[in-house]
Amino acid sequence: RTLLGLSIDFCLSFDIVLNFRTAYIDKYDRLRYVANPSLIAKRYLSSWFIIDLFASFPFAFILQVFMALSPSIDIGTRAYMMFQFLRLLRLTKLLRLV
Repeated sequence: RTLLGLSIDFCLSFDIVLNFRTAYIDKYDRLRYVANPSLIAKRYLSSWFIIDLFASFPFAFILQVFMALSPSIDIGTRAYMMFQFLRLLRLTKLLRLV
């Protein structure tokens, strides 16, 4: 299960890299693609970047490591659930693109 989770986290991280390099359609001229890397980065940073970053961070893996090191400490289950919710937000983004 951990390997699967890490694989998913890697794919989501790779998607972040791709989003920084993917051109988009200009909202004022629908026939023009914006391919300027700084404009692409600015647009991505102001839209989905934070959600994508939290969704791709390997919280489950880190939580397992901390629990293995200190089994007596209850690490925030609510925080873990919140970050799982961010993954669901990411899924809605992917479904919107389809």
